[in-house]
Amino acid sequence: MLDWIKNSPQSIYALLGDYGMGKTFSCRILSAKLTEEEGAIKPFYIDLRDTRTFIPDKNIVRQPHLEEIIQSVLRRQKITTDAQTFIQQAQSGNLIFIFDGLDEKLVHYTKDMRQQFLTELMRVFPNTVHLGDSKVKIILSCRSHHFEDLKAQSSFFRGLGRDNSAQQDYRAMEILPFNSTQIQSMLKKQLGEQDSALVFKFISNNHYLSGLASRPFLLNKIAFSLPALKQLNHINSTSFYQALIEIHSEEMMRNMY
Repeated sequence: MLDWIKNSPQSIYALLGDYGMGKTFSCRILSAKLTEEEGAIKPFYIDLRDTRTFIPDKNIVRQPHLEEIIQSVLRRQKITTDAQTFIQQAQSGNLIFIFDGLDEKLVHYTKDMRQQFLTELMRVFPNTVHLGDSKVKIILSCRSHHFEDLKAQSSFFRGLGRDNSAQQDYRAMEILPFNSTQIQSMLKKQLGEQDSALVFKFISNNHYLSGLASRPFLLNKIAFSLPALKQLNHINSTSFYQALIEIHSEEMMRNMY
């Protein structure tokens, strides 16, 4: 994504992948990296899960406007600058918007509303130019299963533009599941040779666990279950799942308080 930001003339980068594949992690790491780099384009990270899906307005309920989405992030960060200032920075090429979790909004909308919401996000682009002629760059993350097939995905993103140039003006990249070698490599880095072998044995012998482990985010959860497992006299699939549930429950409690 860094290479795309610096070297590609395209305006839109779609980061796709199933749950737990690391889309949010990738977006946040990118945001942190850009923040650290002097002279680099500045990121404006928006987790769409934390923004409102509908806005009550007089006697109707509508989708949020771009400015309202941006302003909600600014309020949480206690930033007094108005949303329009950041839109202008993006249009001047000094700021990139990262819209993370697009599917978390689209799932609540009808087909027409989905395209309307995406069109609303595209208002970051100036009205006077085609997407490819502007300095604006945005990144969108979305779960792959939102699209039935590649044709549906292509049609959805082609609908972003005002002309046929939109077909060439976006790049879509899908994060694929880990294979067995990648799972072992990640476990070794986190747990060491001996402990990683123990965890990998359980993963290999359980079809459901092996499916979970192919997703980096969930593999990380599995690796962190080892300390709890070591306290048990006997380790089996049941105790493995129980350890995962307890870790997830503890994280939910921490997020609540």
